[in-house]
Amino acid sequence: MKTKEITENNKLIAEFMGMKPSKIFGKYSISKDHCTCNEDTPDKAMNGFASIAKYNTSWDWLMPVVKKVREVHNVELSVDQYTDTQSIINRISPYDYDINQVYKAIVEFITWYNENK
Repeated sequence: MKTKEITENNKLIAEFMGMKPSKIFGKYSISKDHCTCNEDTPDKAMNGFASIAKYNTSWDWLMPVVKKVREVHNVELSVDQYTDTQSIINRISPYDYDINQVYKAIVEFITWYNENK
């Protein structure tokens, strides 16, 4: 995956997880696990954060996303939507040791979810 694609995917995941910049001392800041970005605008802060986020390389960052995806899938979706996304959910497994495959499936689910919610 290219750096720009990873940044966009990390931004998608961060937004899905409810992360957004807060205004602190005239700057916009967003932070998680020692990754912090401070910028002049919320968009710059989110983009800067997404460029250093570790969703694609750290299970510690990715597993809370796996949990939320499964909760959304099991609770928020209609029966038809649940069925439509089951093949994606089957690829989001904590027993899959390939973080890249789980990351890609999460991005696919969130993209689908944002288009269909």
